[in-house]
Amino acid sequence: MAWDAVQARMGVTKGTKRNSNDGASVVESINKSAEVSMHWYNGFSPKEQNAKNWALRKAIKAGTVSRPSGPCALCGDPNVPVEYHSEDYSKPYCWHPPAAYELCRHCHRLKLHKRFTNPGMWNAFKAHVRRGGYASDLTSTPAVRREFETYRSVPRGERMELRPLRRYHGVVREEWWEQLATIRPGENK
Repeated sequence: MAWDAVQARMGVTKGTKRNSNDGASVVESINKSAEVSMHWYNGFSPKEQNAKNWALRKAIKAGTVSRPSGPCALCGDPNVPVEYHSEDYSKPYCWHPPAAYELCRHCHRLKLHKRFTNPGMWNAFKAHVRRGGYASDLTSTPAVRREFETYRSVPRGERMELRPLRRYHGVVREEWWEQLATIRPGENK
């Protein structure tokens, strides 16, 4: 069944504003995220991804799964809304790492899921996070954004260091997101 048909059956419409007290804003976030994930991911079909997203929606509504809460599991920003990102869509569903992570929308939609089509941006973003950068810094602080864009444009083989923004608490190259593929299975790059 097409995603729009599933949404219509469930009474979900695009652009509907909802009261965040009932978890509906999380549901809207899940719906938008699921619309984007129409590619196979980690060996899971779009149908399997959508099934887990719907199960999550129902579980949040029923109160059996808590709404996601920060900080973002990728950039570490403690002051932004977060949403679930799944790495494992197998049953029984799990809503905790390493099967699922709570990410800010910027990290989730504009960085993590775009790593396949823009691996250079993904690598630059990882460097930004490792300097203690939040995704929100790229939209709220023009100087940080300019430095990030300059870093992205440095030719391959040349080095540029990003100035530290905050203390980084991760172990470089051992982060969960460092292990993610940047090429979809079946693609040659």
